[in-house]
This record gives sequence, structure tokens and C-alpha cells, in this order.
Amino acid sequence: MDQHKPNMRMAGDGASMKEKMKATKISVRKQTVGYLRDPFGNVHFGKYPGMTRKPGKRQREDSSSSSQQARCSYTHTGNVPEDLHPESEAPSVEKSSLRGKDLYVQLLIQHKGYTLADVIGSSTIMQEFNSHNNSLEENSFHCVYRRPVRAIDYMWAYTCSCQTTDHEEVSNLEPVLEEAGLPSRSEWCIHIQAGKDILEQLDAEKGMNAETVFIQLENEGLQDHIYHCALNIECSIFRLSGGHDTTLIGVVLPSEQFRAQQYGVLMMKNNKMSCLACKKPCQHVKLISDLKENRHDVSHEIQQVLDSFFEVSDFTCSTGNALYQCLSWEKIPFFRNEAFTRKMRTGFCGLVTVDHGSEFYSLFPNLSTCPGCGAVLDTVVVSKKVPVFLCHSIEYSTVSKQVCSNCGAVHAYDGQEELVLNMRSYLMGHDVLRSYLHNFCRGKRPLYTFFKVWKDDLDDRGVPSDELTYHKFIHAWYAFVELLDIDINREFSCSECEATLGGQPTTVVCDGTSLSFRRDLLIDEAPPTHADCVLPRLSTHRDRVYVTHKEVRVLVQNFCSPAKKLGDSDFFLLKDLTKKHYPALNTFLIEIQDGSTVCPAPYRKFLIDAVSNYPVCAILLPIPEVEQLLDDMFSGINLRKYPSKWSSLHQHIPILFELFCSDHSLLPLNEKLTALVMDMWKIASQTFEATGLQHKCSEILSESSRAFFPMLEKLHCRGKFAADATNTRPVRCQKRFPGHPSLLPGIFTIFCEHGVCYGFQVMETCESPNVPFTIFSTRFKKAPSVVVYDFACSLQAYCLNRDPVFFRETRFVVDRFHWRNHNACPSAYNLAKYPSLSSLNSQMNEQANSGLKRIKDQLSYMSEKHFMDHCKLFLFKKNIDAKKSC
Repeated sequence: MDQHKPNMRMAGDGASMKEKMKATKISVRKQTVGYLRDPFGNVHFGKYPGMTRKPGKRQREDSSSSSQQARCSYTHTGNVPEDLHPESEAPSVEKSSLRGKDLYVQLLIQHKGYTLADVIGSSTIMQEFNSHNNSLEENSFHCVYRRPVRAIDYMWAYTCSCQTTDHEEVSNLEPVLEEAGLPSRSEWCIHIQAGKDILEQLDAEKGMNAETVFIQLENEGLQDHIYHCALNIECSIFRLSGGHDTTLIGVVLPSEQFRAQQYGVLMMKNNKMSCLACKKPCQHVKLISDLKENRHDVSHEIQQVLDSFFEVSDFTCSTGNALYQCLSWEKIPFFRNEAFTRKMRTGFCGLVTVDHGSEFYSLFPNLSTCPGCGAVLDTVVVSKKVPVFLCHSIEYSTVSKQVCSNCGAVHAYDGQEELVLNMRSYLMGHDVLRSYLHNFCRGKRPLYTFFKVWKDDLDDRGVPSDELTYHKFIHAWYAFVELLDIDINREFSCSECEATLGGQPTTVVCDGTSLSFRRDLLIDEAPPTHADCVLPRLSTHRDRVYVTHKEVRVLVQNFCSPAKKLGDSDFFLLKDLTKKHYPALNTFLIEIQDGSTVCPAPYRKFLIDAVSNYPVCAILLPIPEVEQLLDDMFSGINLRKYPSKWSSLHQHIPILFELFCSDHSLLPLNEKLTALVMDMWKIASQTFEATGLQHKCSEILSESSRAFFPMLEKLHCRGKFAADATNTRPVRCQKRFPGHPSLLPGIFTIFCEHGVCYGFQVMETCESPNVPFTIFSTRFKKAPSVVVYDFACSLQAYCLNRDPVFFRETRFVVDRFHWRNHNACPSAYNLAKYPSLSSLNSQMNEQANSGLKRIKDQLSYMSEKHFMDHCKLFLFKKNIDAKKSC
């Protein structure tokens, strides 16, 4: 054995085989073997037909299962890393002049329909050949395996995934054989024949053969080497290159552990992973899914493969690890100007000089000095020709870079002057990106639909668009969004509200919408650190309502309902209960009774609101204006004689205003109504007779990446409240919607009364009053004067249970559209009752949410970062439009 182990190294850059294998993420342990029986019955290995042996006595029957083909529904044009492809292209031969294997080889090379798993080609995944129409199958792959073995001489042993039985036998052979051949059931398939021709051509270019590889592997102890990942599954993972709409990766599992399908071709479509080789849930999908969660436990090389595979979700152009790295750095203007319009009208072709000799354009960086050291930049390096994707054409250009001879810094071409985005391997025109920008902000067209329409338009113009892929477009779009020059802070604030305390809005319109992203794409955040103190409950719901007995409440409601016609016995019961528990109410009921058991029409609405199971402070808000009005009425002043007071009553206590309009005799306030109103005012005032709570005692202040309020910085912590530990629901109105199984509930937006959005918060749980409560209590120096919310009744109860002092002067109202659903709520929650709010567009939030729902299809399966960036961009444009309309 020793005489066969000379100390040899592979031809090339001098690196060891172990280093080359590690750099390309290969797996060489017990690779598969292929063999060929000639017409005379002799068996041949690899390209050494001189080694023969007579077939064994054991006869084998042909099996149809040995030629199974993996079918799938994905179009794979394939490509291979540049260093593994022949430098020269395949000769130009008419397809009709070639047949069978020769045509298959040419198609694989021309369309880059094969990918090597490693530098020695131990596994080569290639597209299937369709012999009927002489083309590559768009939805089928096979894998050709080879390994170096030694018998009489060194040779390559081949097998193919379409011959499962042969592959299982040969993959478990020892690397050193005692005989030259093995019995075979069939000749080499067309995949092995084509793969062998391609691999031999690559071997010749690299100065590599079976002997050198065998000896090198044996010297370095790598004949049984395979990678071990974090899950103890031995495998080889590599990226399939080529012009695809999404990244494909190849996975080769050890045959001794997985006897089903050893190789797999994985793709991501609609954010769902599938295997094109197995076409069913398999070990390949499970492995990559597990590695996605444990990416930090694998080698850096495999991490790069996984990053490129999941980069539609995880891509950021600033990381530098992405397949398509954005080299442009200058900010891209969002707003049009004269120079920009002139460039757009001229177009790309009018901005650069064409090299007529080579029929493509030449683009150079326009830097004169190095930004780093200030030295003159005089060295220009010309790169290869790249495509330039424009709205109505695809051009080609060389893109140069400048190298500083002083500090060695490399400065890439930016493309701002020519209105193109430099994505390293291609350029994307601003005309395309801005076209989709307008579609995104105005329409309902998803990114993929825009891309397909764009490609169809190019096809109509006769422009070949094979090089243009969705993968390239989406990465250029993400980079474009990051480079847009927009002042987020300025546009997410209202000039009309800047005069108020800290620039915060005093009237707030808020609501949630179902726009969200996948829960499993949430970025982990450290939970807030809580202190030991729990802020106590200052009052209970029972303390804040006037009538606490349900029986009395039902009897009064029936008394005010002509359809129910309260009986005499029930009316006597009502008088007895109110006399015992609510004397002022009893006196008023006796006063207004006209001999029947039905309440007179003018007093019905007032009584129903007064005895409702909602806080009295919703009717009599304890603010100075209300207190002054009550003092005037208790003093015997007839408010109808004072227009300003009468108007103030309409604005602040609309329920009494409507009562006095129905019965003028009630003003000046009579003694019986005075007692009832005084009891209600006493309860409303006691709700807020407490010391303000200290927010900062409960937790450390921290910002969340899922909250965006640039002009409402976090001032306080939410705190821990005793009411958080309870689950009481004293009010009837609830907001419960079925959630999506994999998406988050949505986002919660805050608008000022002028239609400007101040920001949004991603909701990790179902929409509840906790979301607006947390925003108001942590980001507002003073609670808003008016909060418009479709479930304002529940929100007020939630706030009063936790921090009533902070919300003492806040009026909670329900917007006009949703008020019709609040049958049991007092009319004090009806926004339409307040004259000062008559001009308020209470539907501004719903209208904005309807716009957000238009982009739901394309945002729902983005990563958290891209989701937040696109929401900011969309609302940024909405704010610009809102300010223009004011």
C-alpha cells in the first residue's frame, strides 16, 4: 500500500485537498460507484475500459424501479460557480445536428444546467433530459455520483440517482477493490454518460484525475471525511447557481443512513420550502428547517449557503453576505426635481457613451479623490460586462471601479448620475424601481405581479429577458428602499399639533388593522426587566357606576321601553329598590311618572344612560368646564339664557343638553333632578381622587424594534398593575376576531385629528385595550384630550382600572361608523354628540387601514425588518398626501 502513496498535491493554487474540500462544503465519504457492461458481457469502470472481468453467476433482472425519476413543478435553468465551468463556451452547433448524449452535454453547458457539490465533483446535480423534444426538463433533476477507487489501477466509479439499486450496492464499496469489475444490471444511463463527459473536461482543465485525488485524499485521511452539522446528521449542502426566481440548494445525505432519496433539491416558494427531488415531506426539508433555527452551530461556509437560500426573508443590503450586494451608496431622492425629470426623460442610453466596437456601454465612478485619505484616484479597474435592466429594454455595460494607490481603498461605481442601482452583478434602472414605488404607494399590485407584467412587456417589445429574474428584482427593490432619502421624523409629525405640549396630538384617532408578518420571523428581544413594586388599583368598576344592582338596572331599562310595558308589580318593586339604594333616583322617578308604568319620552334616554353599567365619568367628565357648568346649574342659573354656557353644555354634557331641549321646565334645575345629578357627579369625581402613579418604579425603559413613533419617544415605562392579574370584563363590548394560524394579529396606528400618522405598533397578541393604553401611558407627557377608537368604551374601563389619574381629562368616543354596533353603551361615547368634533374625520384611520390592506399580500411574508421598512414607506407617503390636502 505504501508504494501507492506518494506525497502528491493537487494541481492548482497549492492548497491542500482538505482546504479545497472545506471551502466548497463537500462530502466524500463512501461516494458512489458506476460501471458499464459492454456488448460482450465485460464490465468497465470509468474511463479505463481495459479492466474487465467475466460477469458473476448471480443473475439480476431488470427492474423498472431502478429508473425512477424525480418530478417537480419548478423551472430550473441551473448554473454553476464560475471556477467550475469551462472558460470557453460550448461550440455553436445547431440543435438538430446533435442527438442523445452529445446534445444533452451541450444543453447542460449552454444553460448551466448542472452544479458540482465540490471541487472534485463527487456529486453533480443536473437537469433531466427530455428525449422527445430534445430539451432540458424544467421540473426534474438527477444526481450523478463519483468517487476515486483503486483496483488494478486508479479510476472514477460512477452511479446515478435514477439507478437506486446499483447506487445502494456501489456506494458501500471499500475504496480499495480486490477485483476489477462488478456484475451490472444495465448500462450507464444518459445522466452518467453526460456527467462523465463534463467532469472529464473539468478534470483536464484543473490537471486532476482519479489517481491524484485518491492519493491526496488518502494522505490527508479524508477518504471517510464528511461534514458534521449541529444535529449530528452527516451531509453535504451546496448552492445551485443559475438564473432562478429563487435560490435552489442541493443536499446530499449519507447513503448508509438514508436509504430513500440521498440527494435533494430544495426551493422556497411562497415562503414554503419544498424538495423538487422527493416531491413530498422528506429528510432534506427537515434538515434545512432545523438548520435554519440552529444556523449558528454550523460552519461559516454552510451558513453562507443557508443565508443565500433564506435571503428573500433575511436579506439586508448592508450585511455584505447577500448574493446580490448593493454597491451604490448615495441617497436616492424621493421627491422629483428638474434635474431628475430631465434625466428620466433622457433615459439611460442618453447619459452614457456607447462603445460601438463592442456594442455595449462603459460606466466609470466619478470620484476624483479618495474619500478616505484624500489622495487622487488614478487607477481604474474595468470589470466584466453586466446587464442593465430598464423599463423597456435590457442593455449591457462594463462597470469600472477605482482603487486608491495610497490607502488601497476600492470605490465602486454608484450609478446615481445615470439613474441606475449597482447590484454588483447587474444594474437596475431607477425608472423600474420608481415605477413600482408608485404602484406600491397607490395601487394594489404585489411585487411579483409587477415583475411578471414587466417581463411580459419586455417580451412584447422583443427584448430577451431570460437574465431578468424575480430574485434580482426583489433584492434591487430592497436596496432601493434603504437608499431612499426621506426625512421620516419630519413627515411623521403634524405642524398643526406642534404648538401643543411637546408636539404631541391632543385629539387622537387610533385603530388596529390585520396587516402583519409571520410570527416565526419575529426577531428575539430581551423581555423588559420589572421591579418588585406593583401599582395598586385606585378604584373598581363598581365604584365608578351609579347603579350597581343589575335588577334595578333591568327594571329601569324596561320602564323606559314602551314595547316591554313594565307591570304594576315590577314598577312597585322598582320604587322599593330605588328608595332603599338610590333615593335621588327614586324621587326623580316618582316626579316624572304620569300615572302609567311607562317612562315619558323626554326622559327615557337620560335614564338609560344614567343607570348603564358604564363609568359615570363618561357622562360627567371631571374637567373644569363641566364642574363650572354644574356649579351654575346647582346655583339655579338658567343656562338657556346664556348662549356661551348653553353652547358649553352642548359640548361637554350632551346628555343633559338633549334632556333640557326635550323639557324646558327642567331649567332652572329643579330640586329632584339636582339631587340625582349631584349623586352622579360625586361618583365621577371620586374616581380620580388619588395621587398620580409613578411609572418609573416598575421596569427599565427600553424601546422595541416593532414600535415606530419617531416623534413620540418613549418617556415612561408601562408599569405593573394589580388589575393586570385579573380577567374581569364588566362591560359588554368586546373586540375578538379569529387570528391567522401563522401571522401576527396586525399593527396598531395612531393618527392626529389632521390625518397625519404619528406611528404604529406591531401587535404580538390579539388587539386589546392594552395596546393603546401602553402607547398613551408610555409616550405621552399628558394623556390626549380626546381618544377616538372603535371600542372606546372598553378602553376607558381598562385605563381607569390601571391609571385613572393620567386619563382624568380624557374623553373616549366611538367613531361614527362603529357606533351603530354599541347598543348598550351610553350616548356619551357617541362622537356625533359633540359639536367640536363634528368636523373630525373619524374614519381617517379606517381609510388608512384600507390602504394598508392593499399591500397586505406582499408584506405578510417579509422579514420583520422589511415589513417595518415598507410600512414606514407607505405611511410616509400617506402623510405627505394628508398634509397637502389640509
